[in-house]
Amino acid sequence: MSAVKAPLHDLSSRARHLQISVDAAVTYDLLLVLWAALGGDDKAAEHALGATWFDDFRSALSEQTKALSDRVSPHGVLWAVMLGVIEAAPVGHDLNHVIPWLETQDPKEMRTRLMSAQFSDFDPDLVAAAAEGDASAVDELLSQPQMAHKEPSHTEALRSAFLLPSDEVMTGIIEVMKRARREAFQPYEADWTAALARDAIEKRMAVANAANPRELIETVSNGISYDVPPGVRRVVIIPSIALRPWTLITDSGDGLLVCCPVSEDSLIADPDAPPAWLVATYRALGDEKRLRLLRRLAERPATLAELTEFMGMAKSTVFHHMGVLRAAGLVRVTLSSQDRDKENTTYSLRFDSIPDRAALIDLYLNPTAKEIKP
Repeated sequence: MSAVKAPLHDLSSRARHLQISVDAAVTYDLLLVLWAALGGDDKAAEHALGATWFDDFRSALSEQTKALSDRVSPHGVLWAVMLGVIEAAPVGHDLNHVIPWLETQDPKEMRTRLMSAQFSDFDPDLVAAAAEGDASAVDELLSQPQMAHKEPSHTEALRSAFLLPSDEVMTGIIEVMKRARREAFQPYEADWTAALARDAIEKRMAVANAANPRELIETVSNGISYDVPPGVRRVVIIPSIALRPWTLITDSGDGLLVCCPVSEDSLIADPDAPPAWLVATYRALGDEKRLRLLRRLAERPATLAELTEFMGMAKSTVFHHMGVLRAAGLVRVTLSSQDRDKENTTYSLRFDSIPDRAALIDLYLNPTAKEIKP
């Protein structure tokens, strides 16, 4: 007797299915450190590691390594683009697997992938021609309106890199990764790998508990409210130590990579140490200006310009205060994929997080209270 099928007309679109995963690998942090230390990230000084850490990392690199990076990846631009290449690699994403895999890839195909990702908003045919080394296509690409904000020196450096032979570019990228690992990154690699593994458990719990992708991204980013663009089939959560407390969201084919901060608790092995969120919360609340900003947001959401006018302070100062509040999980940042202008970013108070924090603070101060019976 054949099985009776449930009566169902399935007219749903398969394109709506969204695959969500967590990919915790120290390779991503090596790339993000290179991006921040070698000029791709203008907010490196505001990362939790601090400007001195990145200065020390850069100083530990040999002059040959820095010169090679400047040659194949001017201003560090390719290191962030490489995130998507690593995420798509069909091998383990740790350095010991990724680097040998990169060495087996066709340089021309890899060059085309990198340039297509770097210039995803440009004419694909023009990008493909530029990737083939067509000098006129490279010049046309760099003269597009989207490139008008680049300094002439930056544009010229990009032009030189685009005209390099494909095999020289890939050999250079791999060599910089090897050298940077050996010269500056290795002292952190083991501890960071362990911390990322701990954090991956936390992030996977967040994936399981989130009602929707927007809620998930807000949770793992500690307050970024982001609408996943139409057409995205995959969301990959990538914990990062180097990027804390910032979140980086970038495209990778049909996927969205969300490089989000590792929780401070994942960095601490001492079970008796105060939770980092507790320290961050009291740091955020221990400033009169930040309390005034929270009071203002309790009334209604506001943009950075509105908060700047309210406080009568420099915009950069208010932006810094909002970063501290967001790092503590007290503020939500709302932006959409269609509008990434910082001026139009909206800040709001995360009312839901405040009662939870009060209960967790009480639990930390009275760890046996949950065992006391009335």
